[in-house]
Amino acid sequence: MIRHSLIITAFALALCSLHVRAQEDARESYESFRRRAAKEYSDFRAEANRRYATFLEKAWGRYKVAPGLPRPEEEEVAPVRFDRDSYRRHRDNLRREDSDGKGGKRNKIAVRRGRKGEDVIIDCPESDDDLYGDDREILIEEVIPRPDPQPQPVPVAPVPERDDDFQMVTVPFYGLKVGIRCPKSRLSLASLEEKEIARGWEMLSGEAFDNTLRDLLKARIRYQLCDWSYLLLIDSFARQAVGGESDEATLLMAYLFCQSGYKMRLGAGQTRLYMLFGSRHDIYGRPYLSIGSDNYYVYSADSPSELMASSVAFPSETPLSLVIDREQLLGSSLSGEKRIVSSKFPEVDIKVRENRYLMDFYGTYPTSSLGDNVVSRWAMYAATPICAETRRELYPVLKKHLAGKTQKEQVAVLLDWIQTGLVYEYDDKVWGHDRAFFADETLYYPYADCEDRSILLSVLVRDLVGLKCALVYYPNHLATAVRFTDKVAGDYLLIDGERYVITDATYIGADVGATMPGMDNKTAKVIVL
Repeated sequence: MIRHSLIITAFALALCSLHVRAQEDARESYESFRRRAAKEYSDFRAEANRRYATFLEKAWGRYKVAPGLPRPEEEEVAPVRFDRDSYRRHRDNLRREDSDGKGGKRNKIAVRRGRKGEDVIIDCPESDDDLYGDDREILIEEVIPRPDPQPQPVPVAPVPERDDDFQMVTVPFYGLKVGIRCPKSRLSLASLEEKEIARGWEMLSGEAFDNTLRDLLKARIRYQLCDWSYLLLIDSFARQAVGGESDEATLLMAYLFCQSGYKMRLGAGQTRLYMLFGSRHDIYGRPYLSIGSDNYYVYSADSPSELMASSVAFPSETPLSLVIDREQLLGSSLSGEKRIVSSKFPEVDIKVRENRYLMDFYGTYPTSSLGDNVVSRWAMYAATPICAETRRELYPVLKKHLAGKTQKEQVAVLLDWIQTGLVYEYDDKVWGHDRAFFADETLYYPYADCEDRSILLSVLVRDLVGLKCALVYYPNHLATAVRFTDKVAGDYLLIDGERYVITDATYIGADVGATMPGMDNKTAKVIVL
């Protein structure tokens, strides 16, 4: 019996040994495959850079630089203060037009002749529900979809970790101190000739900057950087590493941006090097040149009227996106308090603070649109979330004032808080040109126009009431529309069979469902959020 047990034990040990050996063989096989694959990836990236450098020696052409797409300028409609009697007379006139068939697609209102032959409106509204409750449909000229966030570009091949000797460069970036490894060797360009730029690219594309690229990509993930803020970080690092603004810093920035997966080109003027970047969107106010069917925007603030530029494409390059679909985790420096008080609901008296570093970052953000549709530019701002610090301070207070109220009552509170608590001013007086705000900027700056108010309202309604929204653009004026799931009367748009009720943050004192006079009989372009 003992002998039998020993045999079984020995057999079991042998099986275990075979299993362990099999695991070790499988692990070694996997490690061998991983090393081979990594080398193949590395070889592919090295070969791509070698070929790119070869093309840089000769693939340059002369291009005219366009001065930049003119910023859209709106002849803004002045805010209107709601007056109940004036609004009733205005609605009566619209009913009269509707009954005569002159008002487009409207519900018919009964009209009879008075003793003196004048038109008399039957059931002239007395209550608020009647006043706003005509259920008049605003006709839609165009529906513009919200820009979908795209996956961020990635390197053409995985970037390996290196054991090379390096120095740590600390990059100040909107309140952050980002540590980036950098080789101790310095890049130096003797001239702006094609062969010299190609030589500089070959030097950068060795193994020395792999750790630099890895650290930058890690920072993009850690701080949730959008494409635009990532480009700013690379620029800050390049200038920090090289010791200021120079052709060497530009080439280093271009190389790291390209190796991160982004679409870029190099341009040379008579005295300096320029980086040009591709974009998914049309950008306003920034010089650009066209290479083939694509526009490339000059990164630096100035540009000559003509550039020699490379037309070489790097494998799998992807244009930059200006959509900011997540909070940028920058440093924190809270501003002083801004007090916003509702007139209709005076208990909604709230002090708001904002992150100055985020305001500085938003100040660099270029205005852009989807394709050539200038109306779509507001979708970029409305799709961006309010920062966490502001949400932590503001949202609990607002939620208290909304608790226990119906959907319409909740939206009415937010609407009046924005209508009457914010000071209206025209962009050209404050900024000298049209400048839309992110929701955080509207809470920070002392003035806000119709587009800023509408964007903020759309964000707050989506976050706090949980209702879908749309931005409604009439000529020279922007409003919000809310997709109530409760039955709510008022002027509305029908989008994909869903009813969005007009909620105008610039019609001061007006309730949900009221369209600002002058906009009633116009068609609207709509951005669905």
